[in-house]
Amino acid sequence: MHAEQAGAAAEHQPLFRLSLRILDENGAPVFYKSDEGRGFGKENTIKVVASDEYSIEVELDDLGRTVSSISQVSIDGTVMSAIERRAAYNEQSENNIFVIIGNWTPPAASTKRGDREVMLISLEYQHGSTSMTMEFHLQMKIYDTAKQARGGYSKRLKSAVCRYDLAKGIERWSYLEDTEFDRQNKR
Repeated sequence: MHAEQAGAAAEHQPLFRLSLRILDENGAPVFYKSDEGRGFGKENTIKVVASDEYSIEVELDDLGRTVSSISQVSIDGTVMSAIERRAAYNEQSENNIFVIIGNWTPPAASTKRGDREVMLISLEYQHGSTSMTMEFHLQMKIYDTAKQARGGYSKRLKSAVCRYDLAKGIERWSYLEDTEFDRQNKR
């Protein structure tokens, strides 16, 4: 982290963009579907298979230039063991970018028909010299088989991106479709 950012860290509230990528055991992006207007808590639902292992990449782009490191990421209360960690400085935006990659396994029980589960992502990070935790909420549905998870009006998820302003306490999620994966892999 650059020196001028370290001094400003304690003075400002965190503002960042969190990107989440979820890949199955074959390296394929998971599916998601729109639930807009269907009465669920979120507009989109991530679709996963019960007990399958997934690779999750969490990227934090420090827009407010206040984060000095990411300590850990938890999903549904379980700390994700990091396989890879990296930090970079983006010269163009003058932001620090932090990435943690680890594995995650959804619960063994599938979601009941017509229901959705909450996927709680907890991010512990350093804000100057203070340790802070932020929680993010995604919506998911857990299926028994990969064929079920692919069904319906599903799209491949390139990444789920959240712009978060701590001062306002608002999560703004957008889902980016991966239109190239199936074309490149002839699936």
